Parts: sequence; C-alpha cells; structure tokens
Amino acid sequence: MKEKKVGIKELLGLDKPINENIKPNVKNESDPFEIIKVSVFDIVPNPNNRYNVNDILDLKDSIELFGGVQQNLILKPIEGTKKYEAIAGHRRRLACIALVEEGKEKYEFVPATLKTNFESIKERILLIHTNSTARVLSDWEKTEQLKELKILFAEYKKEHNLPGRIQELLAETLNISKTQVGRYERIDSNLTEEYKEEFKKGDINFSTAAELATLSVADQKAVYQDHKEKGTTKLKDVQKAKRKPDELVIENSQITINAAKKIKGNLEQRLSIAEHDRKNETGEKTENTEYIRLLNLCIKTVDKEVFAVMGANMFQE
Repeated sequence: MKEKKVGIKELLGLDKPINENIKPNVKNESDPFEIIKVSVFDIVPNPNNRYNVNDILDLKDSIELFGGVQQNLILKPIEGTKKYEAIAGHRRRLACIALVEEGKEKYEFVPATLKTNFESIKERILLIHTNSTARVLSDWEKTEQLKELKILFAEYKKEHNLPGRIQELLAETLNISKTQVGRYERIDSNLTEEYKEEFKKGDINFSTAAELATLSVADQKAVYQDHKEKGTTKLKDVQKAKRKPDELVIENSQITINAAKKIKGNLEQRLSIAEHDRKNETGEKTENTEYIRLLNLCIKTVDKEVFAVMGANMFQE
C-alpha cells in the first residue's frame, strides 16, 4: 500500500484540533500540545530567529483594534525556569510589550500554544514556516530559507520516515510553487558570489537572478563587467548574453536592413514613375529605358546584400 504523503502541517502538528479553553499558566508534561496564557515578559526570543522584528507599528495598531492577539504564539518551556522561548510570534510579543509600556496592561498576557517534547529540527522548520507565511520577505531571505530547509529536511529524513518528495514540502513550507522552488535552488547553486551580493542588496530582482543562474560562471562574470560600469543588470541584459551569435548578427544588422528597405522603397517609387513616362515615349531604346534598367539593377543589389547578411530575402512577402 502506497504511503500517504505528509504535508508540513501534519509534520509540525499544526493540523491537530486546538482546545479553545485556554488553560492557566501551568504546563502538563504529558500533553505536548496545549494552550496557555503567558506574560510577554516571560517570553524570550528564539536565538535562531534572524528575521527583522522592528516593523511592529501596524501590528501594534491591529492588536489594539481587535482587543488582543488573534493568533496564538508558539512557545516551548525553558527547562529549569518559568520562562518560555518563542518559536513563532516574535513580533506579536514586541508589539504587546510596546502596548504595555504605553500603560495598556491588558495586553501583557497573550494566548500561546505550548510545545513540549518538540524536536529541535521541527522547531527550526516551524520557525521558517511561520515567518514565510506571516510577513513579507525579500527574495534573498526566501533563498536563504530554502537553503536552510533543505538541510533540515535532509537531517530529519535520516531519523524519520518522510513520504513524498522533499520539493513538495519545501514549496508548502515556504508557500510558493514547485516551479519557484526550482528557481530558488538554481539561484542558490549557480549564481556567482558577486551577483548573490547584488541580489542580497536588492540591486537585481528575482527574475534577473534566476536568469543569471542559467548562465555559466564565465558568462555571468562577463555580464557583471557591464554591471560595474552601468551600476545595474536588467533581465534583457541577461537574455542578450544568452543569445546565439546568429541572433546577435540579426539584431546588429537590423538598422542596416531598415535603411535598405527605405532605399528600395525609394528606388521602386522612381521605377514606377519612369515606367509611366516610358509609355509616352517612342523608339526601341530611350533614356528612360536605360534608367529603368539601372533602377532594377539597384533593387536587385539591395536584395542581394540583405540576403548575404540575413540568409534570406527579407523583402519577399
């Protein structure tokens, strides 16, 4: 029988029903999943949390508007103390501390899901998952999240059965498509260090970084030389670097071709006038006849030159 695939919520226990009756601040060691009310001053930040937690003004206003925190923090007890370490909810903690410091003491106690006997790897996965869904992250931060998650899932799989593809778990954890997972992986694996630094600073966007990562190291370094001169790299710059020599010849010849079309149009207009005038002339050979012959020769010459550049007669419909 085929094993059922495990989603991130099942893996982290987030699919389990939660008891809505919040328990007092006393933990039950036999219950690995319970809800309690905790003072924000008894919560310490997780040392693995590398995310910016300073942008709390809007969150503080939202908490005050709704009369309290609407989503449980996720905590784990710190052994030998009465303190708790945050797994998820760092910004909510800071927002409530700020409210209390403004004299609004009712926001001191927050609802929290208490995780006891929670594996360290799961804790780190949960930290990444909550940050990927609760805030807007830069594409560089998502790339770093993916890199860390791949290591964590590989470690977890050594000790546990994990049905399904890792790529599907990565996509679900980061709330992105499997296609996007592939593009982030390519950026992490193939992008040169110079361009990774530009990506980190936000000087190149995700699409440009993903396209650059399809180039060889030598080609990326060649494009980077232009980047240092112009101060930027656009998607079109990368696409141009990927084109075949024949495609570049076509592009570089386009101005010549357009000029040739104008010349030919002018010649054909003169030819039409000359042929009209010839109808009114007599004799086997006239000045207009010779003029017409020369015009036709010029037109054929233009066609021939364009054919030599393009490999096809661009003037034929």
